[in-house]
Formats: sequence, C-alpha cells, structure tokens
Amino acid sequence: MTTVTARPPDGAWTIDSLREAGFGDLAGYELIDGRLVKKMGKTFPHWYVTSRFLLALAAVFESAETLVVSEGPVRLGGDHEPEPDVSVMSTAVVRERRAPRPGEIRLLVEIAATSHAEDFGLRLQRAAMAEVPEYWVMDLVASALHV
Repeated sequence: MTTVTARPPDGAWTIDSLREAGFGDLAGYELIDGRLVKKMGKTFPHWYVTSRFLLALAAVFESAETLVVSEGPVRLGGDHEPEPDVSVMSTAVVRERRAPRPGEIRLLVEIAATSHAEDFGLRLQRAAMAEVPEYWVMDLVASALHV
C-alpha cells in the first residue's frame, strides 16, 4: 500500500477537502482513513476470481433495486471511500450519480492475495463501523472464503 504524502493543512483528507483541492477523479487511488492510497496492481488470480464473484453475485442479487459493481467507490464516512473488489448496493446511486452510503450497501467483497492485513484489519473495521451488513474476504492464499 503506497500512501500519498501530500496532506491538507489539518492532516487528514476528507471527500470534501479533496474536492476543494481540485481532486475530481481519484483514478488509481482510494481514500482510506483520511489518507490517499495508491491502489495495488492486480495479478491474474486476483482479477480472475474478482470477475467470477462479480458474475455469480450479479446472477443472485442484480435487480431493479440492486446493483453489483466491481471496484466502485463506497462512502463509509467523510474520510473513508474505499473501492472494494465487488460491492452489492442500491441502484439509487446510479440515478443520483454518487457513491453509495452505508445504508445502501448490502455486501462488500475483498479478494486477498497480498492485502490480508488491510482486508482483515482497517477495511473490516470501517465496514463494521458503517454497519455494512455483509463483508466477505476471499483469501486466495488459503483458498478460503471468510464471511
């Protein structure tokens, strides 16, 4: 995980302070606990398993009210907008052209090849704090799904 060193005067980024600083698109970065973090590259097993999860979850959940997304931002607080590998959320976000908020998120899935510390640590904690109903980690090293 690479953290961008530039910080706003108060020491932590928020969605609002990023917009005020002129950051419109965070392509390649996530806002994690007030820090801009460069997203890791994806290996073949990672993107393959992500695509399989996306298809399987879409077959089960996708409807007029529910959307299944890969690597879309989810807002779990003013200083935390990660991009989980797969998310199940309300379609209201499409109509309103914004990231989903905690009450609109049904499930977050992380695919862990080298990101175990983050996926079982801060990401899990912040999902729990935001009362996301389901958070899964597919551990590629152990070939295990943690729900």
